[in-house]
Amino acid sequence: NVDRYAQFVLKFQQPIQPYICSTLNDFQEERDFLANYIFPQLNELCSSRGTYFKAVDLRWSALMDPPPLSYSLFRQHSCLHSQYLKLCLDYVNSCFPFFICMLGQTYGDFLPDHVPLVFSKATDLSSLSTVE
Repeated sequence: NVDRYAQFVLKFQQPIQPYICSTLNDFQEERDFLANYIFPQLNELCSSRGTYFKAVDLRWSALMDPPPLSYSLFRQHSCLHSQYLKLCLDYVNSCFPFFICMLGQTYGDFLPDHVPLVFSKATDLSSLSTVE
C-alpha cells in the first residue's frame, strides 16, 4: 500500500491550467473573486496531489474601451484585436482540456457603422486555422 502511494506522489502530474474566457468588460469582480479565493484553494488541493493549479486569465486593459479612432488608428487597433484573438485561440489549444467560459449579456466587439470594411489582399490562406 505504501509503494502504491509512493508511486502516486512521485509520478509527474500534468499541471491544471484552465483558460478563462469572457468578453473584456465582463466579470471583473467574478474573476477577481476566483483569482483571490477559489484558485488558491484549488492550487493547495493540486499541490497535495503532486501538481499545481494556475488559471490563464488574459485581461488586457489596452483593448478595453478604446478612444474614438481615426481610420488608420482603427486599422492598427483591429490588427491588435486580431492578434489578441489568435493569442486567445492558441491558449485555448494549449490549455486543453481545461477551459472556463464565462457568458454574460454583452456580445463583445463589432465594427462601428462609420468605418468601411477592409478586406485582406492575402491569397494564400493555407496557414490559417478553420476559425481564422
